[in-house]
Amino acid sequence: MRHLTTAKIASLLAAAAGEEAEECCRHLAEVCPDCGERLAEVEALMKRFRHWNPEVVVVEGLVADGLLDALLATDPASWAAQVEEETDFQTWGVAWVALERARAILDQGESQALDLALLAAKIAGHLGTMYHPEWVADLKALSHATAALAIPPSNAEARLREMGAATAALREGTGDEAVNREVVELLARVFSTTDR
Repeated sequence: MRHLTTAKIASLLAAAAGEEAEECCRHLAEVCPDCGERLAEVEALMKRFRHWNPEVVVVEGLVADGLLDALLATDPASWAAQVEEETDFQTWGVAWVALERARAILDQGESQALDLALLAAKIAGHLGTMYHPEWVADLKALSHATAALAIPPSNAEARLREMGAATAALREGTGDEAVNREVVELLARVFSTTDR
């Protein structure tokens, strides 16, 4: 007997009868270590990418780092055009990895944090109708708030523009308290660094 693949487990979890399918996957994971590892992989991807659909997370999440690396290996001046032209880059996974990396280097004063945050916002702006608009707005809010913090305090106009974009996106978002809190914390940090 063959074990379920990661993609099959994701498909079962995303099925219309989600609760029953999830119960079956969890039961299977308890008795089969291989299937348990695959279920844990799907759950870890869902947590990392903060995405509600297991199938999307598996399809996009497993390749997102590689796609972003390929984009970043090209001339930064061409990133925006590539995002507009190549649908491979127009995914939640690639946007999330760009945001994740921007936030990882944000406190190190890396100038690439701004480029990555703006790239995440750009990609989010190209996400299609298969993504919930409110969730996309949350992603945009986080990206613009991160960009605002990455902009040097001397460029107040650019900071304000990104802060405005973050708050506008937040108003269109899901209303998720955790996202709201994150965006507010990022924007508060923008104000606290203005005096430097």
